[in-house]
Amino acid sequence: MKRLLFLAAALLLEFAISAQSTVTLTPSITAGDGQVVIPTMSWSTSPPLTTGTPCVAGATPALVAWTGPKAGSGTVTNIVITQNTRLTLSCTFPGDSIVTFTWTNPTQNTDGTPYSNPDIVRLKHTFGASLTNDPAIAASGETHSDSPQTPTPRTTMTVTGITQVGTLRAVAFARNANGAWSGPSSPPATKVFTGNVTVNQGVDITVRSIPNTITGLGAQ
Repeated sequence: MKRLLFLAAALLLEFAISAQSTVTLTPSITAGDGQVVIPTMSWSTSPPLTTGTPCVAGATPALVAWTGPKAGSGTVTNIVITQNTRLTLSCTFPGDSIVTFTWTNPTQNTDGTPYSNPDIVRLKHTFGASLTNDPAIAASGETHSDSPQTPTPRTTMTVTGITQVGTLRAVAFARNANGAWSGPSSPPATKVFTGNVTVNQGVDITVRSIPNTITGLGAQ
């Protein structure tokens, strides 16, 4: 059986959740004299957090009207503030759980003849120790994910449900219809999974001092 040469390393694409996660905190007023009454305090998250209470409100100094668990978006009305206060919101976004592999299939065998009988592309990936070079055996901590190449060759595959954190490393192998494997792609493709991400946002409310009333006013 002819041994195949896999010509290109797999590349990893970033999933949308790995883009910048943001928290927007929008009071309708941020300053006033003597005290501040905020008619509406609105907040939102991007990507939107739509389930449960993934956010926690807080204030310095402490403020009963703005504290505790919050949904991923909402509005609170008529918050009364009597001194300079920093309002904060901390929201936890779920970590990335998807990796998309892309690659370039070989066009020739190692002897220079056309590669015309593809069968599968096998992705071997792990968060553990160095990847082994045997495509037929999944060592401890390794996962094999296969992409069928018949009837139409494919150059991309998505793996979902990843829950581990750390650096995922992957290599790819081509196998022909006779069961012969290529060597591993080189260098290994990598993607970093960081797990949940907490984003903090804050806004300062300024209460300007006003003078006391005049006393001892007289007229003659």
